[in-house]
Amino acid sequence: MSGAAIEEGGAPAEGVAPAATALDAPAPPVIELVDLTVKVAGRALLERVSLVVRKGERVLLVGPSGAGKSVLLRLLTGLLDPDDDDAFEVQGQVRVGGVDVLGASGAAGARLRDAVGIVFQDHALLDELTARDNVIFARDHAASPRAADAAERALAFLRDHGIDPAARVRTLSGGQRQRVAVARALARDPEVVFFDEPTSALDPRASRAVAALIRDASARATSVVVTHDYPPFREVATRVVLLDAERRTLSELAWEALDARMSAPVEAPPPPPTPAAAPGLGRRALAGAADLLAATPGAALAALLAAPAALVPWGARPRWFLRWLVHYARIVFLGSALPYNVIAGVIAGFVATYFTYRFLPRRELTEPLILDEILPNLGFALYRIVVPVLVTLLVAGRTGAALASDFGNRVYHHQTQAMRSLGAPPAAYLGTAAMWASLFGMIVVAAVAFWSATLTSLAVFTVTQPDLTPFYWSHAYWPKLAPFRLGFFGDGWPWVLAKLLTSAAGVTAIAYYIGTRPKRSTAEVSRGITGAVYWGTVFVLLVHFVSAFFEFEKQRPWETSDPARPPPSAR
Repeated sequence: MSGAAIEEGGAPAEGVAPAATALDAPAPPVIELVDLTVKVAGRALLERVSLVVRKGERVLLVGPSGAGKSVLLRLLTGLLDPDDDDAFEVQGQVRVGGVDVLGASGAAGARLRDAVGIVFQDHALLDELTARDNVIFARDHAASPRAADAAERALAFLRDHGIDPAARVRTLSGGQRQRVAVARALARDPEVVFFDEPTSALDPRASRAVAALIRDASARATSVVVTHDYPPFREVATRVVLLDAERRTLSELAWEALDARMSAPVEAPPPPPTPAAAPGLGRRALAGAADLLAATPGAALAALLAAPAALVPWGARPRWFLRWLVHYARIVFLGSALPYNVIAGVIAGFVATYFTYRFLPRRELTEPLILDEILPNLGFALYRIVVPVLVTLLVAGRTGAALASDFGNRVYHHQTQAMRSLGAPPAAYLGTAAMWASLFGMIVVAAVAFWSATLTSLAVFTVTQPDLTPFYWSHAYWPKLAPFRLGFFGDGWPWVLAKLLTSAAGVTAIAYYIGTRPKRSTAEVSRGITGAVYWGTVFVLLVHFVSAFFEFEKQRPWETSDPARPPPSAR
């Protein structure tokens, strides 16, 4: 099969240069499409098209917006997401780097990932890492033994283009980030590098610089540039292929034919139907509430069923798993989460102690009689009920929102796709790392909140009971919690720990499930955050509601620390 695309009927595509003669020694093929048909949601994008791209070529894949370039790119790179809402139907043969893309899994999938490098439109860099670490991350997840040398060349590429490898990605300009994305793509020594709309939203001067960058990056690999902005690449591309949305074909064209085709008038679409009258405020509010509840059907159940498996970081490299574990520890319980829960504990301790003593009935008579009974029950209530409920609800709100935002933005900015393209499992680095950070962090913040409440209770008691010493408070506060070990594990600690860890696992699993759904806009990211907080809070409330029936089932209201005291019916 020649390197030229063949349209239906067997005729050469218009404007194609003459095919290579038998005396030529064609380079081996890198991309092969044979009778490829692609449908999305029942609509055909391509029908029985064939194309061969050979080693060393620089191919420009051109097409208007909405023609299906992104779908074809995801197909060629093995990134069609099975969780996407769109129903993809693909027939024919697709081979990239000698690997059958449609059947690539296991070892074949690893070979495909090593054969392909991708420079995403929004770069999809891992912002929490340095430029060098982005390159090393790609190297460490490569199966090819050539990746080590390729990574060194990629780092030299950065230095040659004036970028400090130690610079944090978030501090770099757009052009610098693009160079880091190119270096990361080259770090696996790929056979073909795909560039997705590399000149999007750039001025002409910057576009020419990008074209020169692609020419430099193509010295060792075949390049495929997917774009609708083709003029900057006239001096770079060796072949031009048009994705014709009307004919549903791939047509190889000369530049003059491409200019004529792209400048041809486009038939005006039919006018949109007249919109119906907007519903009233009440109906819009009800519709919004319904969308919130229906946006994540089965989210809690599906997330919780997957939670046990999320404890094992399948496919993760230990070094990088620890990096993400620290990242999510900062989100979950380090930094602002600690003072947040200190404040919550102080409020709980103050309210529980001050108002209990402040509003005793007939205080002058009852206080001397029940003083010894109040403090043990106060410590019991703070440890077993008040602090666990308060902390888990705060975690459902704060941590659930923070995790859903982190996951959602990674999906929206294609970081999860970039990780998949590099052979790095997003579920391990994101979901599992966040799960372990949440489980450990829940214990930390609960201990911080409980001790804040306890010390506040001591302070309030000392002020409100000046005739009694702190030693009296200490003697009376702890009996129902004894023995108290390791600063947090008192009587009934298995119940407390079960409520805390179940809530942490549920909130994290729900945030991951919702946050990693496809996100096509910032509005969908925001809705994901709202949904994660909603379902996380509902889950936490259910945990405490159910546990209340079993935790205190054998403890009746008349049971006290005095076993000789009879129940009310016996008095």
